[in-house]
Amino acid sequence: MKNNYKGLEDINLLKESMRHDLLPLSAVLLSAAFGFLSLGSLLYFQMFKQEIIPYIVTVDRQGAILASGALKSADGIPEEIIATTLCDFLEKLRTYGDDHDLKRRDIEYIYAHIKDKSSALDYVDNYYQKQDPFLKDHYAKVELQNLIRVAQKTFQIDWIETVDLNQSHKRQKMRAQITYELVRIKHQSLNSLKLNPLGIFVTDIRLSERFENQP
Repeated sequence: MKNNYKGLEDINLLKESMRHDLLPLSAVLLSAAFGFLSLGSLLYFQMFKQEIIPYIVTVDRQGAILASGALKSADGIPEEIIATTLCDFLEKLRTYGDDHDLKRRDIEYIYAHIKDKSSALDYVDNYYQKQDPFLKDHYAKVELQNLIRVAQKTFQIDWIETVDLNQSHKRQKMRAQITYELVRIKHQSLNSLKLNPLGIFVTDIRLSERFENQP
């Protein structure tokens, strides 16, 4: 890529990192099959075998504990949390700027919320192949306008998108229908826990432009 940015190479590295965090630690289990040759190997196995469990503690203003317990993904997640997650997903996908470190973090967040082998994964892969996320002088801003649930696992999001690229300015109304599912996952790293603590995964993305006669 030009301007010393790796572009799609960076995206592929981020995707591989996410797959590494979410896949079972088969390499560790395989090494354990040969037996524990030393205390060091035992500690290594135990350390990477651990599952990281989110834990919530509620306190009052004086710091006294009111309630505590493990956070269970895919159980009783408020609709507002799911809607907010999908809005964040869309904003990070469609927003561009000159902070490439921030964009890399956005891409990592995006792939952490996409179900593997889904149509959503194909959509995002193709989108980044056609639209270099690290292109110089490319700015895009998302202004969310409306959010409604249109099916049991699908939200519709309307927004206005302002794009500045190569001295051109474009402002257009956009609409997306995003389908998701809730998945119980065993986090093997703090990074995967931080990126997707509740196991909300996008499975399908349908995006179109809204015209003036549309609501």
